[in-house]
Formats: sequence, C-alpha cells, structure tokens
Amino acid sequence: MFLPLSYPRLKCVLENLEAVKRAHIMGRSSGLQKLDKLIPLHLEDFYFNRDEMTINRLIIKYDKDEVKFEMNGKTFGRQISVSREDRMKKFINLFTQDVDLKFRVNSLSTPYACFNSAISFIDPRSLPLKTLYTSIANPSTFDNQIIQFAETLNLNLFIDRIVIVEDLKKLNNKKVVFNYLDYTRVDMVSLIRYHVETKKDIRTTFVISTSDKGFINNALL
Repeated sequence: MFLPLSYPRLKCVLENLEAVKRAHIMGRSSGLQKLDKLIPLHLEDFYFNRDEMTINRLIIKYDKDEVKFEMNGKTFGRQISVSREDRMKKFINLFTQDVDLKFRVNSLSTPYACFNSAISFIDPRSLPLKTLYTSIANPSTFDNQIIQFAETLNLNLFIDRIVIVEDLKKLNNKKVVFNYLDYTRVDMVSLIRYHVETKKDIRTTFVISTSDKGFINNALL
C-alpha cells in the first residue's frame, strides 16, 4: 500500500517537474490544482510577444481566430472567438488558477515592445537573468536594471539606431552581444577611449555579431 506524499515532498516533486508536463498533470487532477498556485514554476526558457509565447519546448501562436500549439514537431490548433487578452488569460490558466502568474526562469527572449508585459510574468527571484534577448527601442532601454545586470545581454539593433558611449557605460553585464542591422552604429571607439583614460576595471565583453566588414570599419572610425 502506497502512502500519500506529505506536502513538503509533493511541493518538491511539483516544483522540479518540467512546466509543460506539470500543466498536463494539473489539468487532470482537481485535488492537485488546489496546491498548484502555491508552488512556483521553474522554466528553462520563456519567450513572449504579442502573437506568440514559448514555454520551454511548447510554442503557442495566436492567430485572429485560432490558437496553435507546437511541440516536438507536432502541431494542433483550436478555433476561438474571444479577444487576444482573453486568449492569454485562458493560456495562463493552463499553468495556474491565478492570473498573477510568476515564472522562475534563467533565460528570457522578448521584443522590447513587449518587454514590460513579459517581465510582469517573471518571479523576482529569477533576477539577475542568465541570458536576456531583446531589442533597443530608445535610449531608455539602457536605464532598465533588468537589462543592465543580465549575465549575457543579446541586443537587436533597430535600423538607424546609434548606440552612444553614455548608454554603453550603463551596462554591467558579463557579455553584451549586438546583432547588427543596416544603418546602425555602436560607438565602441569612444567606449574604449573612456576606459583607457579612466583606467576603470571592467569585466564586460562586447561582441558585434555581423558578417558585414563595412559595419566593423564604421564602428572603428
């Protein structure tokens, strides 16, 4: 005869259960659902934008009147007739019976337009993030402490965006990767000159990810 798990043991099992598998189990056990919202979720990856969300290996895409789920090469969809906001709430309810859902993650990928919405789902205990993928919308991007202190920061540059040295000086990441688009510029020369002149000890590695030699030449002018 098997004895039921005590709450501490059950909490340990559920907290370390992969999030998608946990949601699958929760949907089939009304008894466990009462405990589910009391136990935090741990995620490997979380991607969020206005039309798509990724939880580990599960991808959810929102069309005009359909939600599509993709996982392990398999896809299925459901017809819907509710607003985008209601669709998001219904998805959230797959993981918890409380819309104040908080994810504990290592990595976050989101366009900056959805950055604040995505961060609202993040458990503060996840910070600083190990990896953050986002984009530069305006100079205020560099004032955000979640961006400043992520261990690895991967930034997409918008067209015609110039990243000045005053913005670069705000970053405290171990590694910053700039993904290049046409007609953008990162003021690396001024940053190098600043650190040579001030002899400031920095531990940040800056990477410009591009195969365009012209971009590198322009950055070093």
